[in-house]
Amino acid sequence: MGSTLGVFILGIGTFSLIICILLAYVSNTIYVSFYNEIVSYENYINDFYSFTHSPSSIEFIEEYKEISTLIPLLEDAVKNYNESYPRLVKYRYNIEKLYNFTHSDQYDILIEKLKTLSKKSNDISRILIIFGYSEMATIFSETLPALINLTDQAKELSETAIYF
Repeated sequence: MGSTLGVFILGIGTFSLIICILLAYVSNTIYVSFYNEIVSYENYINDFYSFTHSPSSIEFIEEYKEISTLIPLLEDAVKNYNESYPRLVKYRYNIEKLYNFTHSDQYDILIEKLKTLSKKSNDISRILIIFGYSEMATIFSETLPALINLTDQAKELSETAIYF
């Protein structure tokens, strides 16, 4: 019976030794891979630590807070752009047509003739009054300067619109 008990204890000891060796092998395999993974992040962790404890990190955080308050405004601007741009493209042909017309030689001649006519508007108004068209003379003398102003503004506005 002593020898049976001795063999049994020897068997349990051998089994325990094999289990311990297997556990040591498995833990060594897993531990080494985890350890190597953790060590590979050491530089990043040190950089992060240095950054968070530097004076520039406070400035960075403040700037980030400021930028984050601007995000809704930026989102609104993008939304407005997305809504407006297709309409601008739709009217681009008309804008280019207006620009080409207001920057043509004929348009410059038209403005020049209107300004010449404006210099003689008092004489033209007197002639209209003599022929009994006093109401037309009043309309002519009031609308001619406005017409010249509008033609000049159309030219300026077409220059602005073409660059959108």
